[in-house]
Amino acid sequence: MYKATSLIFAAALLGLALGQLEEYVVVNTTLGQVRGEVEDFVGWFPTVGVENIMTATEWAGIPYAQPPVGDLRWQPPVVMDPWTGVRDALDFNVICYQRDIDSYYGVPVEISEDCLYLSVWTPGDAVDPSNLNLSVMFYIHGGAFQLGTGMNPLQFGGYLAADQNVVVVGFNYRLGVMGFFSTEDDTAPGNYGLMDIIEALRWTKANIRNFGGNPDSITIFGQSAGGAAVTYLMTSPAANGLFNRAISQSGVATMYWAQSRDYLRELSATLATEMNCPPDNSPAMVTCLKGRDPWEVTNTSLKINLDMQSTRDDTQSVFAPRVDGNIVPDDPLTLVTNGQFQPVDFMTGITNHESWPYRHMWYIMIPGIRRWVERGINSDDFDHLTAHWMRFLNYPARRTEVLAAIKQQYDINFDEDVDSLVRSAGYIDFLSDFQFIAHNDRYARLYSRNAGSSNVYNYYFSPFVSRDQRVIWEATVPNWIYATHADDVGFVFGKAKYTMEDLVTTEERLLSDEMMRTWSNFAKTGSPGSLNDVAWPAFTEANPSYLEITTPLANVRVIDSFYPERMSFWRDHVWPVLDQPSADDGSVKIITTVA
Repeated sequence: MYKATSLIFAAALLGLALGQLEEYVVVNTTLGQVRGEVEDFVGWFPTVGVENIMTATEWAGIPYAQPPVGDLRWQPPVVMDPWTGVRDALDFNVICYQRDIDSYYGVPVEISEDCLYLSVWTPGDAVDPSNLNLSVMFYIHGGAFQLGTGMNPLQFGGYLAADQNVVVVGFNYRLGVMGFFSTEDDTAPGNYGLMDIIEALRWTKANIRNFGGNPDSITIFGQSAGGAAVTYLMTSPAANGLFNRAISQSGVATMYWAQSRDYLRELSATLATEMNCPPDNSPAMVTCLKGRDPWEVTNTSLKINLDMQSTRDDTQSVFAPRVDGNIVPDDPLTLVTNGQFQPVDFMTGITNHESWPYRHMWYIMIPGIRRWVERGINSDDFDHLTAHWMRFLNYPARRTEVLAAIKQQYDINFDEDVDSLVRSAGYIDFLSDFQFIAHNDRYARLYSRNAGSSNVYNYYFSPFVSRDQRVIWEATVPNWIYATHADDVGFVFGKAKYTMEDLVTTEERLLSDEMMRTWSNFAKTGSPGSLNDVAWPAFTEANPSYLEITTPLANVRVIDSFYPERMSFWRDHVWPVLDQPSADDGSVKIITTVA
């Protein structure tokens, strides 16, 4: 075991020199006492070469639920039994089951079913933090509900806590087959990962005052799947009253990858068959699978995923959140459209080249592609690439019509045989809109329509990001690709601001400084205020304004009309007209021309 969130993070990832004070802080929880440690850490801001010392108290590895093992596998999280004495929360490196991985960003990790733990960072070294009453930022990590951890050093909460005088919480929740296995009936309804998130939030609400937090000022925030989870919580009756504000970065529950649509029973039966368990009897299936080794279950589910994506073009194949009538009471789009959510101040946003990391794949490499998008593609390449994604339409039978419309909207290079970077850029725009951007725009519009007095804010993160600050790392990225998926995370948590050895520009450090402040402003007040003295306007259906967050800071601006043709293409044409049941389903087939 080791100091995964501070010592190893600093030494191995950023080369920071930590002063180990060996100064401990013991606090009470509803289950017993926990001991954390005061930590000094350093960073280069505002002047490179000058070590600024920051101090925070860290409690690493507090259990918020019983280990979900044995009979508790695929059950809702169960509250921990109380303990006697003082429990150490000093070292933590455990992550939940996912694809086999031995480190995150160079930090070793241990995979276990016993993974339902959280960590808390409080600014300073207060011996009794209970009287601080600081706003709380509760972070939900991303990873498509298939991978990731709240112990990821990129999301080290000490910077944000010390810099902005807030309390930060990070945690693990069950992932993939362990978190979202379902028989689509009462035997195993699924959504255990979402239940874990809600249980961690309940623990936070009940205990955070003793760690210096204000239980009446809790902001949930997350990126990618974490952002989708934020919006799931906003529409889940089980989470009502547990938080006060919400931030979703590059993820809402209406995105196709964020939800399963009536295929989990088939997927679970296939898993059972592969593992010689009964596929047609839910209780017998679950009993059998509960007795299997977690690695065997996980690896078999990953193999099925690859097999189905290689041989079928009509389904997803991963275990993900589903409409269960309880945690997820209805389709997320229906819920936000009808105003069936907890109305809170809401901040959301996207990056400009969201889908660059996924240009050739989604779970698997797209077969038949031999050209690199970054070198330019021809018309046939564009058609082949875009056709791959049509399996993720609501109604894949309408793919021919949707593909024709996509071709007209995004393939704007008319020389079909020439490898064109213009066409590559159009493909990346299509994929970013399809996976992230257009969904975010629609969700913000619908939420603002029904949010009452609650405010909505939207952003567009568009700087050119230095290689070492890119979260989904590649050795080289073309100079026409700016911020991609997750690149805003390191700016919000302060890695870009304080790093001592990574490649980073002064403008990026300054941008991180501004983003840490505006995110925490929102957590404290419900409004981000301004960024580099540019007032961040509220987003409404009538005035759907975005704040463009970019470098240099002088270029930060308000966008009053955000890609209107691209957003309208999905909002007004594809989703309500083309991506609908076909005549084969007994419905009236609508033919339309997309302008």
